[in-house]
Amino acid sequence: MVKYQETQKWSELMNPKKATPTTDCRNSAAPCSIKLEQGISNTEEFSVGVETIEIPAIRSSASFTWTKSAISTTTIGTDLTVPKGKKGYLTWAPKFNFTKGNLKHYVTLPGGDFRLVKEKKGEWGASPALTPATGFADGIIAIVIEN
Repeated sequence: MVKYQETQKWSELMNPKKATPTTDCRNSAAPCSIKLEQGISNTEEFSVGVETIEIPAIRSSASFTWTKSAISTTTIGTDLTVPKGKKGYLTWAPKFNFTKGNLKHYVTLPGGDFRLVKEKKGEWGASPALTPATGFADGIIAIVIEN
């Protein structure tokens, strides 16, 4: 039997990823609009030391609702614009929920008693955060303007 005891939990934005091609507005008479209308997928992560058999213990014992993957198809309601004479693109920084804790491996002894045989400290897992209203992948969409 494997039990997971959570010692820490937190949410964090990951590094932004380029989410759209660069829009070239250098020869335009007006600003150029960019909308993000594509699927964004984020999936769970685990530390290197976690074995497949232990992953369910982390998932079931995390202090938040675990999500294996999250897909978001987003259209930004207000257009983000690249100023005329510039180039730019949209980025996506996904938000993840993290859990860190200790995995305890027990064996069942005759008579139904359990004995701790191994403990791994500091194991962690990450699950994509979801927006409460829509259930889409949570994160920040931003515009990058190039010189």
